[in-house]
Amino acid sequence: MTLASLGWGVWWVGLLLARFWPGLAPDFLSGRTLITALSTILAGIGLVLALLTLRAKRSWLPFALVAIFANLSLLLLPLLLDGIVARSDG
Repeated sequence: MTLASLGWGVWWVGLLLARFWPGLAPDFLSGRTLITALSTILAGIGLVLALLTLRAKRSWLPFALVAIFANLSLLLLPLLLDGIVARSDG
């Protein structure tokens, strides 16, 4: 869950920089690539660790699902953004 929180933090810091301090924010294309890469690495490691906790007792399943869903949503965010950007361009 910590890695998912760090990954979401990467996205939020990028959005805040782009909104309030555009001079500090990286260019959108290269910045988004950097943000996507960092968050994907964090989410991938977090997802693997969350899946490894499923080997434990069944009572841990609800706790592990929170981390699994948080990391999966972070991994799917770039795909969602690509669809939104493509729809707004056309």
